[in-house]
Amino acid sequence: MFSRLVQSHFSPKSILFPLSLPRFHFARNKMSGRSGKILDKTAGGKTSRSTKANLHFPVGRIHRKLRKSNYADRIGSGAPIFLAAVLEYLCAEVLELAGNAARENKKLRINPRHIMLAVRTDEEVIALLAHLPHSEHPLPVSFFSLAVEQAI
Repeated sequence: MFSRLVQSHFSPKSILFPLSLPRFHFARNKMSGRSGKILDKTAGGKTSRSTKANLHFPVGRIHRKLRKSNYADRIGSGAPIFLAAVLEYLCAEVLELAGNAARENKKLRINPRHIMLAVRTDEEVIALLAHLPHSEHPLPVSFFSLAVEQAI
């Protein structure tokens, strides 16, 4: 088997073009239970759909929630992957804005106020959340205008 491996992966072409060497796919799982461990995708073990899609959000849980709720009779296999990717992107965007707000306030941790300031001051996020129903006790308009003035 080793001779077959040597013959197939180290041909004269691969010696001339070293970028064509075989690559092994490793993924780092950033979840709290397995932080720092490297998962070998080439091994015969089970890999989650989140790992296959290189996502941190749980694809299987989203698929289960879509099936349990009565949105549709049938749920495709790509729908929870796409939804997990969109949710992960939105969370990353809001957390980046909240991190910037925390840095402006000279804080090392993001607290709920930083998230609120990030959501209230970014025009793209405001446009995205414009059609959501409002809560019973929205923030006063004076606070919102103050936050917008500070951002400008």
